[in-house]
Amino acid sequence: MSLDKKLNELRKAKKMTLDELSEKSGVPASTLKKISAGITTNPNLDTVQAIAKALDCSLDDFDDSPKNEYNAFLFKEEKALIQKYRTLDDYGKSTIDLMLNREYERSNASNRKEEIAEELFPSSLPTLTAEDERELELIKQEMLAEKKGITSTASISAKDA
Repeated sequence: MSLDKKLNELRKAKKMTLDELSEKSGVPASTLKKISAGITTNPNLDTVQAIAKALDCSLDDFDDSPKNEYNAFLFKEEKALIQKYRTLDDYGKSTIDLMLNREYERSNASNRKEEIAEELFPSSLPTLTAEDERELELIKQEMLAEKKGITSTASISAKDA
């Protein structure tokens, strides 16, 4: 999307007139009108920064070049870490790579152990229905009766059938 269309879209989303944007950004109204009309297509960086700040957005919001999809989902902290990483020399980068790979492996091994433990010993056991509980109670009573040498009514009726 061209700068003029993007500017108009962002400005209208904030329900601002060009004059209000001019007042808030400090950019002359005549300059904003030229950008908005597509007459000025490559304004000064300071001008675009002032407009972005006034519209509570970033310069990236005006960039219509194809973006790395992954970068769009990075948090500020992650972006700051990437910027720091890029300033490191080769030794610093290899140290961070080594530490990151080891921590990644440790974390994945720990997660895998938890998955295996859950498979072997599920934390959520199946619940019994009321019918299952009655049947278990009957079986218990039969077992107790057999232990004492008494035949239960259930087994008598089963023999009679």
